[in-house]
Amino acid sequence: MDTPQWLTEQYLEEVLYRYHDAKALNILKLSINPALAKGENFGGNLNKVIIHYQLNDSKEIVIRNFIIKTAYENDEFVVEKLKPYDIFNREISIYKEVLPKLKLILKEIISDDDEIFTEVIFSDYERQILIFEDVSVRGYTMASRVERLGSDHVKLVLKKLARLHAASAVLNERENKSLEIYDRGFFNQYTDTYKTYFVSNLMACARFLNHLPKYAKYAEKLFALKSNYMNIGLKCFNPCENHVNVLAHGDIWTNNLMFRYDSITGKPVDVLIIDFQYAFWGSPTLDLHHFFNTSLKETLRLNRLDEYFQDYYNHFAETLLKLNYSSKSIPSLRAFCLEVEQKRFFAFHSAVVIQPVMINEDANEVDFKLVWGEDEHAINFKNNLYKNEEVQNVLRNLLPAFDNKAKGLAICLKETINFRRRKKKEINIMVENSVWRPSNWVTHAYVEKILKEYFESPQIRLLQMDMKPATLNGENYASVMSRIYVKYVTSSDETKPEERFLILKSSFGNDHDIAEMFTEYKTCEIEMVMYERILPKLSAFLGTTKFYAHTLKVDYDHSAILFEDLSASRGYVLADRLKGLDEKHVFMILKNLAKFHAAAAVLNKTTEGSLEKFDYGMFNKHTDKNAALFEHMFEVCAKYSGSCSQLGKYYEEKLKKLIPYIVEKGRDAYESKPHHFSTLCHGDLWVNNMLILYNREDKTPEDLVFIDFQLCRWSSPAIDLHYFFNTSLEPKLHLDPNALDRFVQFYHSNLEEMLRKLNYRDHIPNLREFVLQLEETRFAAVAAALAVQPVVTTEPAEGADLHCFVDDTEKARTFRQNLYGKKRLQNNAIKLLPYFDALGLLDVPC
Repeated sequence: MDTPQWLTEQYLEEVLYRYHDAKALNILKLSINPALAKGENFGGNLNKVIIHYQLNDSKEIVIRNFIIKTAYENDEFVVEKLKPYDIFNREISIYKEVLPKLKLILKEIISDDDEIFTEVIFSDYERQILIFEDVSVRGYTMASRVERLGSDHVKLVLKKLARLHAASAVLNERENKSLEIYDRGFFNQYTDTYKTYFVSNLMACARFLNHLPKYAKYAEKLFALKSNYMNIGLKCFNPCENHVNVLAHGDIWTNNLMFRYDSITGKPVDVLIIDFQYAFWGSPTLDLHHFFNTSLKETLRLNRLDEYFQDYYNHFAETLLKLNYSSKSIPSLRAFCLEVEQKRFFAFHSAVVIQPVMINEDANEVDFKLVWGEDEHAINFKNNLYKNEEVQNVLRNLLPAFDNKAKGLAICLKETINFRRRKKKEINIMVENSVWRPSNWVTHAYVEKILKEYFESPQIRLLQMDMKPATLNGENYASVMSRIYVKYVTSSDETKPEERFLILKSSFGNDHDIAEMFTEYKTCEIEMVMYERILPKLSAFLGTTKFYAHTLKVDYDHSAILFEDLSASRGYVLADRLKGLDEKHVFMILKNLAKFHAAAAVLNKTTEGSLEKFDYGMFNKHTDKNAALFEHMFEVCAKYSGSCSQLGKYYEEKLKKLIPYIVEKGRDAYESKPHHFSTLCHGDLWVNNMLILYNREDKTPEDLVFIDFQLCRWSSPAIDLHYFFNTSLEPKLHLDPNALDRFVQFYHSNLEEMLRKLNYRDHIPNLREFVLQLEETRFAAVAAALAVQPVVTTEPAEGADLHCFVDDTEKARTFRQNLYGKKRLQNNAIKLLPYFDALGLLDVPC
């Protein structure tokens, strides 16, 4: 771009007269040269100006270095494209009217010499000109946009950006929403002029991916985004009333930052933020998404974003607090992380559509006509952007992640024996359990009566009955599980007896304290209603899908249920709870879970909300009788953290402070919310609450049924996923965020498909909406990972019962403390606590 013809010595002389309020001024020497190479800036003409002059009668020669920014007045194409965004007048207004006020506000809490932005020497609305001090004279320079920024750079930027954002929120509060007039960001309600740039880049990316078999599925999705792309962006940019909104920079990336470096170490020591042409009122997270996905070195983007979001948040919240911001509650880290997730579309946009232009190495070809154009030359330019190996690397790393996010207490471990290899009569299926006690009401006559009623055969006579425990020591905390062997005849001919194994599930009649706790949660009543009334209806919806064990009797008088023993009759067994589940198991379980959830949602609609009455479950508004278990388990995790060099006192103190709030946070996570898709959740979905049928030859899982419906409740299906993922997966999957993203996407696609098949008439959440539900309920993951998983991975030999987890005795405390001698729990704590902390899940109310 050429220097404007009116930018002459005479014009600059007038500027200096005004700036110095001089009576006389004599320019001795003037040089004007382009400040940046082609392809380094798209927001206006930038010229570097050096002026030698004398003031008044002084003989001293003053030398000043300026950067002069002017509008593209000589290029009709550019002028026409940028006109709807009014970027030049907006930037003058920001520099002249807003930034000085922000500086004064920040001066209330930080030193005067802590600069955040360059100051304007002169501005002119008529000519659309801004004149700045040339800070390169003081050692400030741009980093390489192609090489991108390291961690030292990033942390400097986040600190200043957070302060700038916080000050803008305070200024808007003090001046009656004065900043909300800035509403023309890249996506806005007035114009979609940028559509040709954004969508054409998106299509170029899609064309590139379409030629790669492994990535063709992403191409299809990008092509489908075309028609609605600008609307999605607009929704993302619209301020949310419940957020603390700010004056966002709008275009914060490498070339809009000036760094100063230490002359000895070469490390960056300061940064100034420049170029406010696209500043807008909205979420601060949009600046972060743009910055992280245009300007960070790839290893940082892949591995350290949680750390950087938390770092920014700490500065942002601290500044708001110091400046006494009061219009809205200062968000918790957890709330802020949810906001990050809600605005993640802009991360996708910045990485996939914008960054390829920003890190283009062939800058000599770049100009506005290529970026905005739609002719053959422009299309070729955009296609070539995606031939850049760095861009391809970004796509390989991020597209799967963007696509995936578009991101029980009643432990009744029914140990069974695999009958397929041996004859039933040759198997000793009874197990050792020193805690188990037979119920005295389970008599010969009682069982014979049930058999007669179930088979509708009065002639049945029970010849033999044997009842033993069905679970090992430490593997049954919520009920009494008994295996009953029966031998009976259906006629007077006793030469042809039949044999069956049954499972009897009954309440804790012999332990008053435990029975009282489960009575508070209505576990028996809920499960009996589920088996007698709800599960048959859900099964009818699903046709041939059988997802629960058949019941012979639901006995309300004794709070008991008698089931068929699927291990004996059909070969179903439990998976190894100590080993955890691999991908084949997980995908099969999620597919069946999606069917269960979909059928429940449809049943609720057809029965006028009847399932919404299930409002107990693990955390609920009626009782907190299980609080001791969660509090004790968080306490032992805290003690381990304090003794672990990789965690330390920081996490120990965090967990201790969190303990009084566990139930409150759990209730909030489990509560059904109006804006969520809700359904009837299993509530205690883990390895030992499902029986699995394996292929005889290759031992791969083929089918499963869910068992134990004591903690069912109406809530977001995300509750079941959090619980399942954090209690039942093999460690390498449990601690792999990419694997979890794949599982979420798989579950959602099956849920959506089944809801449509069942003609569900209400709103079906898209993947993006469902991912947000997962984020809003993620404290359920914390509770499951830190409190429940240690319980469900207890070794049989440890002799655990529920008293070990809820009592406050020396024996119980010692037992709990010893749990963290296991490497698995130690690894969980080391990996998960920093992750949970970065999401604000370990924070407590101020």
